[in-house]
Amino acid sequence: MKSSFILHFEQALIFDAMSDAQAGQLIKRIFQHAMSGESDDCDDPAVKFSMISIRARMDADHTHYLQTCKKRSDAGKLGGRGNTKANAFSESKSFFDKASESKQKQKKPSDIDIGFDLDSSNAFKSTPESFQDPLAVEQPKPTEQPKPKRTYMDHRPTACPPAKWKQLFAYSWRFHKDRAKVLGARAPFTVKKVLDGAKTLDNMTRVRGISSGQIIAAMDWVVGDSFWNEQVRALSSLTNISRNGDTKYANILTAMAKDLVP
Repeated sequence: MKSSFILHFEQALIFDAMSDAQAGQLIKRIFQHAMSGESDDCDDPAVKFSMISIRARMDADHTHYLQTCKKRSDAGKLGGRGNTKANAFSESKSFFDKASESKQKQKKPSDIDIGFDLDSSNAFKSTPESFQDPLAVEQPKPTEQPKPKRTYMDHRPTACPPAKWKQLFAYSWRFHKDRAKVLGARAPFTVKKVLDGAKTLDNMTRVRGISSGQIIAAMDWVVGDSFWNEQVRALSSLTNISRNGDTKYANILTAMAKDLVP
C-alpha cells in the first residue's frame, strides 16, 4: 500500500476559489479517496465538481505509478538473469565499435536545453525571465549584428498583467509537456503550442470571465477520461467551435456535469 499521494501546484487554484469550509470538505474527501478509493458524497456542487476532476487526476497518477513499478520489476528480473558464454560473446562490443557509435550519435532537437525546466515542482514559484524561442528568434546573417533574443514575455497580450502571463505560460508549458508524454507523436511538444495555449487561457479568463480554477479542474478531469483525453491535444483547441455549435470547452463541462448525476 502506498504511504503517500500527489497533489499538483495548479490545483491550488481550485482551493483558492473556495471558502475555508468548502476547502476543508474537499481535502477530507481527497484523503478518503487516496486511502480507500472511495469518498463521501457532498451536497455542495462546487466541492462535488472539484472532487470529480481531482479524483480523475489522482487515479491517472496512481495508474502511472503502477505501470512504473511493473516496468522496474520487469527490468530487475532481466538484470538478474545468468549470462552464458554465448550471450556474453554475442552481446559484447569492442572498444572500437563503441567509439564509432558514439561519434555517430547526434543530439536530437527534442534534447536541446532551452535553459530551464517548468516540469519541476517549483514551476509556479519561479518562472525564468527569458528563454530562446526557436520559432521567434531570427538567425542573424554573417554580415549582420545579432538581434536581441526575444522572451516569452514579448508574446504577452498587452492587457494581460505580467504576473498573470507567467502563471498562464507555466501552466501551458506543463500541460503540453504532459500531452506529449502521454500521446506521443499525436501531440508533439512545441514552443508555439505553449504560447498559443497561454494566449487562449488569457482570453478565456480575462475576456470571457471563466475562472482559472474551473479550467484547471476541467483539464484534470480530461486527462482521466478515455474519450476526452484523446480530444484535447492543445489548450488552443478549447475555444474551437464543435459541430453542435458550442465550444469544445463547453462540451467538456457538459460531459463533466453528467458525472455529478448520482
